[in-house]
Amino acid sequence: MVIRRRALPSGAFALLLTLALVSLSGCGGSDAVGPTTSAPTVTTSSLPDGREGDGSYSQTLAARGGDGSYSWTITSGALPVGLSLSAAGTISGTPTAAAAATFTVQVSSAGLTGTASLTITVAAPLDVSGVWTATIPGIPSSPEDGSTFFTLTLVQSGSVLTGSHSFTNTLGDAGSRPISGTLSQADGSLILTYTTYIWPCEDSTTTLTGTVTSTTVGSEMNVEQLTRCGQSARFPYTKQ
Repeated sequence: MVIRRRALPSGAFALLLTLALVSLSGCGGSDAVGPTTSAPTVTTSSLPDGREGDGSYSQTLAARGGDGSYSWTITSGALPVGLSLSAAGTISGTPTAAAAATFTVQVSSAGLTGTASLTITVAAPLDVSGVWTATIPGIPSSPEDGSTFFTLTLVQSGSVLTGSHSFTNTLGDAGSRPISGTLSQADGSLILTYTTYIWPCEDSTTTLTGTVTSTTVGSEMNVEQLTRCGQSARFPYTKQ
């Protein structure tokens, strides 16, 4: 038996060769293209202000993109003196100077980076030193209970407060006692303790608690003031 060979048309041969190459390229899978990783983006757009001497400042930066794990650095500018940035993205510390600081943070993830410009403004520390006054009106139906005028004189050193707490009233009574306490720069809260000098509560220890947000002349500090033994009410003390 005689076998005769037939030559394939050139077009058919080219088609077979193309199909063979396509088939081979799909066998190993090594050339397959996977999903791409996007560059990380800083999503924190602003940061809260701080206050000089307030050690409670702590803010964590946020980002998206990358592979979900982030490393943070400062690439230009600087944080306020006393604050630092951890590699995990937390800004914390105790600001030691009142100023505004603008800086650029960089987040790195999967070999890619993203940046953002941020600002932190550090306010001057609260200083309640000086004279604060409050008036407690008398009871109109009780002529023996006249209006009382309180004067709170404070000296501040760091977070420690000392001074005096005194009063006069429209009945001619007067008195004064030393007072001491503390002020928190974190939230402006203060605690003051003194020995009561108003009858019938003389020689008992009492505490004033309040919050101050401004210490300029005319600003008010709401303080819980003892008005009767075992009773209290909140009155505004005004900076003189």
